[in-house]
Amino acid sequence: MPMYILGIKRTQKGVREINDLAKECLISSDKRKELGGRIISAWATFGRHELVVVVEFPNNKNALEAVSANRMKGLVTVEVAEAVPLEEFSRALSAPD
Repeated sequence: MPMYILGIKRTQKGVREINDLAKECLISSDKRKELGGRIISAWATFGRHELVVVVEFPNNKNALEAVSANRMKGLVTVEVAEAVPLEEFSRALSAPD
């Protein structure tokens, strides 16, 4: 199943309204489960994002629908990157044209 890396940061509205960002992200699990997704791992970070979460979804459409549902609240911004396993990436680069 495709994996995605989400970089999550609260907006100004989110800073005012969300006391526990990690808990808020877990609350959104109903939508994630409805769309066939699950959290693989999650970290709080001291950089550009407040949370970095690795999730899997059956397809891009479901992943983007889940991300959009969270962004529509205006509480967070989310950067999404599709993740490719390193071995698969390496094979693709070394495959003959």
